[in-house]
This record gives sequence, C-alpha cells and structure tokens, in this order.
Amino acid sequence: MVVSAVLPSYPMVQPLPDGRVAWIGARAAWTPEAAEPNALVFDDTGDLLQEACVGDGIEHAQTTPSGRLWLGFSDEGVFGNMGWGSHPGPPPLGRSGIVRCGADLSPQWAFPTSGPPPVDACYALNVDGEIGWAYYYSGFPIVRIDGDDVTVWPTTVGGAKALVTDGTRAALVGGYRSERQRVVTGLLETTFVESGRATIALPDGSPVPDAAQLDGRGDQLHVFVGHDWYRADLSAMC
Repeated sequence: MVVSAVLPSYPMVQPLPDGRVAWIGARAAWTPEAAEPNALVFDDTGDLLQEACVGDGIEHAQTTPSGRLWLGFSDEGVFGNMGWGSHPGPPPLGRSGIVRCGADLSPQWAFPTSGPPPVDACYALNVDGEIGWAYYYSGFPIVRIDGDDVTVWPTTVGGAKALVTDGTRAALVGGYRSERQRVVTGLLETTFVESGRATIALPDGSPVPDAAQLDGRGDQLHVFVGHDWYRADLSAMC
C-alpha cells in the first residue's frame, strides 16, 4: 500500500475493518492555530479517509474488530506537554490515561477519575475483541474494561511492559533494568496471584534485546525485534 498523506512520526499501525488501516503517531503538538492530527485512516488503496488529533504522548494503540481505537498514554500524555496542559493550551486529551475512540476517531470513553486507582502512565495495553485490558502506574494493577465497567486486580509486580491474558490467567512481561526479560505468571482471583517466574528468550536461546517491542493481544505475546516478529502463547508461559 502506498499512502497519500504526510504521516505522523513514531507510528503505531493497526488494522481496521474492510481493509482499512489506522496510522497513529505518538506525538501531537497543540498550538493556538491547531492541534496536530496524529490519527489517520486509509482505505485499502492508500487513500486518506479521515484524520484527527487523538492526543499527545500515546504509548499504546490497538484497534477492535468493530473499528474502535484504544489508546494508552504516557505520563506526558496524562499531565501535559507539547502545548497541552498549560496556558493557553487545553487539558491533555489523554489526561485519563486510557481512552477508547469510536470508529470516527472521536473519544467515546475515558478511564474513570473515581473508583479504580488513577492512571499516571499506561505501561501495557491488551485489546481482546472489544474488551480492553491494561496495566499501569501508579500501583501497577491489572484492569479489565468491558463496556463502561472496570474490574481491578492489584499486583505486586512493577514495571512490566506487556500484559498477556486469557481472562483467568495473566502474564506480565518485562520490567526495569535487570528485569527486562522477566515473565511473571499468575491467576486473576481477588488479586493477581503469582504462580511462577521465568525469563523470555528468542527461539535460538538468546536474550530478547532491551530495544525489542513487546505487545500483548489476548492470550498471545508479540515480540518485535527489528524486522523480525515472534509470537508466544500464554499457555507456553504458564
């Protein structure tokens, strides 16, 4: 596909129904003249269908079978940068930490400001069908978002970079510094009940590089190393 538009930087590319593709840029500056569009939707021939600003500081973007777009924001997206969050700029679009947009790219749902622990930075996002899962700072709970309902499982695991789950079991993959290859598995009971720890490695036994991108989708972990794409099932980790 050859696209007909100027593309946002630091992109996340996601599939949409009917062969469409969403191109989501991580950064979007606000100026008094305009907010920079960083969500672009193309048809299957590469023609631009729509564009919008969906917020700055996007750390994660995943789409659903119905064409919705889930976004997880970094601390800059939550508290503001690039003109957002300070006079004369508006509040950050990602101030809730997790946002679900409709098929028209407009915000449809935002993580609640009361009830669950607030999101200061979304560390991991996992969209399975139409249900969203996330893991975030502060506190590092696992949450499931089904419609407007949020269920919380507290954890004692900090700094993971990916969440993999089948709804009853979960794996938290990655971590800070020496724990970047860590895998912590457990059951989703009243809390996340840890059942085991392991180390993630590439098929040849070498460590997963620190620069690798880790993403969870349902019960599968996706690991991107340069142009290589690896996949692991939750059952193989537990």
